[in-house]
Amino acid sequence: MYGSLGLWHRTGEAISADDIDVLLTKTWLSEQWSAFQTLLQTEDWRLIDAHEHTFEKRGVYCSFAALEELETFAGVPIPEIKTRA
Repeated sequence: MYGSLGLWHRTGEAISADDIDVLLTKTWLSEQWSAFQTLLQTEDWRLIDAHEHTFEKRGVYCSFAALEELETFAGVPIPEIKTRA
């Protein structure tokens, strides 16, 4: 999780978060994306932006981005990122 919701979780400061941003490995966004997308859709998530990998369910938006791009995007060294399997 990253973005405004991740910052809120990390700092404990109430921040207005209008979506959920999740980091996945490039493997998930390329080789396993089709199966992952199918799984989300069986859980009633609707793909609304294929380029941004954004889904919506009951007014909640969730976007997925590549973990490996975070260092370039935000200057966060990848080895410092906590991951969950």
